Amino acid sequence: MKFPHPCGDELQWRILHGEDPTAIIPDEYYVTKGGIAPVPDCGTVFSCTVGPSLGDAACALPYGQIRWTTAGAIRAGGGLVIWIAEKSRHQTTNLQHANIVEGVSTTFSDPIANPVPKRDRIDGDK
Repeated sequence: MKFPHPCGDELQWRILHGEDPTAIIPDEYYVTKGGIAPVPDCGTVFSCTVGPSLGDAACALPYGQIRWTTAGAIRAGGGLVIWIAEKSRHQTTNLQHANIVEGVSTTFSDPIANPVPKRDRIDGDK
């Protein structure tokens, strides 16, 4: 669970081969939101990261605290998980980035400590 995780390369490959960015992230993938700020209101687009395990998703965030859910939980609540690469504040390409829109209620956890050591996270050497 060190950034970059190979799942980002796979997601990008699938997009380049014509797959739908709203459907390529598997339901069992973890979705992580950085920081302790409240989750945005339902219907609001916000940034998250994804990966096949909690650590794999969390390594794509620079934050010491995270919230988590799964892509399947978001979709089951009427929300969207949309893959889109994004640049970090230090201009590192993050292929594990996704835009999230939650449906009727949030599925994210309360904040927890990021399980990935800072040195192994995106921009951990910055």
